Amino acid sequence: MNRYLWCFLALLLTGAPAWTQRITASLTGVVTDPSGAAVPNATIRITNTGTAAVFQHTSNSEGRYLSPSLPPGAYDIT
Repeated sequence: MNRYLWCFLALLLTGAPAWTQRITASLTGVVTDPSGAAVPNATIRITNTGTAAVFQHTSNSEGRYLSPSLPPGAYDIT
């Protein structure tokens, strides 16, 4: 009986991490002007075309931005 209990616990504990996984992505980029210079403090608007969810960010002093944990889908970036 003890062997079956250990097998059950092993299966239960090895399957637990799969229950907590999330599928997301990150989007990063650099905002530049027509001459190629970085644009600091630019507003980046990322819109999911399927759900209309909007994620808004501001570029840093080097024009870089990061949008972490985006759900799967197609996006428009402005």
